Amino acid sequence: KDRTYSYNFKNNGVVRKDDLIFDFIPFGFIIGDVSFFINNNSSIEALIRTEVAIKNAKEEFVGDESRISYIREFFKNLIESSKHIDYDVEVIIKDLKKDFFETLFLRKESIEILRKIKNVKHLDRFIKIGEEYVNILDEVIDSIINLKSLNWIIIKLILMDNREDLKNGKYFVKNRYIVDMLIKINNFINNGGEKMEKAIYFAKMAAKKVCESQLIEDNKIKAYRTKFTSALVFKDYSRFCDILMQMANYTGMELDFAYKLFVDFEANEGIAYAFVNGLGKSISDEKKNEESKEA
Repeated sequence: KDRTYSYNFKNNGVVRKDDLIFDFIPFGFIIGDVSFFINNNSSIEALIRTEVAIKNAKEEFVGDESRISYIREFFKNLIESSKHIDYDVEVIIKDLKKDFFETLFLRKESIEILRKIKNVKHLDRFIKIGEEYVNILDEVIDSIINLKSLNWIIIKLILMDNREDLKNGKYFVKNRYIVDMLIKINNFINNGGEKMEKAIYFAKMAAKKVCESQLIEDNKIKAYRTKFTSALVFKDYSRFCDILMQMANYTGMELDFAYKLFVDFEANEGIAYAFVNGLGKSISDEKKNEESKEA
């Protein structure tokens, strides 16, 4: 600006010049009608790497545009771009339908969880809870961003399976794979580590052993699963442990994973969810069994 601008406030006294870097920043990274700007601006190279990662990931997630949540799409893309981010980061969101910017703050802990998640598309589905439909992936996003438990939706999905009837003499668990994914993500959120991951695995294997046993019928397994779920819903942990002992006596099997639940149930709740979810056969399991018989 020249002296005439300083003293007389004349706008024509200002010389303006575009800057390539500042031209690049406001556009952000576009997904449909929404622009995202991941503020990892330690260098222009970091910004470009993130943009390229998002553009590459975008092609993988093509769906029904009428129901796609832009924050859901962003989350899927952020999983890919998170490999370039290892610190707390601000995300600026601009929806063309809104006349304001939104800001999302991602903690480093949340970004580390994003890196570990696989097969996100399996979570992008709606379930009916009461009179409303809830998207599972939306709930996962919210839980990771705010580092809060997914216990409530895990219980809801197990309850939904409990209401299913016996089909062809087999008790099928429709949501088994989804619940397994949620239990794993929940362990990341709770910072359970590898020890808890192994304990969850042993609980799943124990459930599988029970289901494959000739000493207990499918309808009896379903009855036990319903009792276990009821105890979890009402947080009656002593009741849950009593039912475990009853099952062990009935089947004559040792349920070694249960020791952690007797010592501190709340700290090891994920083990209980994994065991209950493992009781029963999924439709995919049955298909595999039929294919192996035919072979």
